[in-house]
Amino acid sequence: MKFDKNEIIKMVKIAVCLLLITAISTALVAVVNEVTKGPIAEQRLAKVNEAMTKVLPAKDYEKLDIADKNLEEIVLEVYAAKDETGNVVGYCVKTAPPGYGGAIEMITGVDMNGVVTGVDIVNMSETAGLGTKTDDEEWLKQYVGKGTDVAVTTSITPAENEVSAVSGATISSKAVTRGVATAITAANQIKGAA
Repeated sequence: MKFDKNEIIKMVKIAVCLLLITAISTALVAVVNEVTKGPIAEQRLAKVNEAMTKVLPAKDYEKLDIADKNLEEIVLEVYAAKDETGNVVGYCVKTAPPGYGGAIEMITGVDMNGVVTGVDIVNMSETAGLGTKTDDEEWLKQYVGKGTDVAVTTSITPAENEVSAVSGATISSKAVTRGVATAITAANQIKGAA
């Protein structure tokens, strides 16, 4: 197939225009990303701080190193919750277990006895109307008072160490439970190492 000179010039002009549009669009996305990076990070930190206050109220939260490197796959951050006198009253553990739609970022409060004081979902991308029901405050209250060996059941009457799964969202329910169980393990390891 032969092209005449005018057709070649026309194709080059189109290619140059597309290249310029792509370069400008990429530059604009980079600028917007840079401008919004700080506010987004601040918003996420505020959400984590709010969640910690909700699951284990304390005067101060001190970020700690994760004791067990094997837990780093799920455990993102650990904070020592301290009272007015500086005594540690428990731990807030941020975990991100894999759920059905991706990682479920959550904060679990664990007291000095290794018992859950509260759970709060910080970020998730589970299926709307199903997996997102694991973010329901009433459902999350099932974890309060649980210790080691917490598990999920589909039974209507769960045993002492079990929580009832959200109907139709067993994968999401198991993910949240894995996050809680891992948080308990991390808190107990840090308490034992202190």
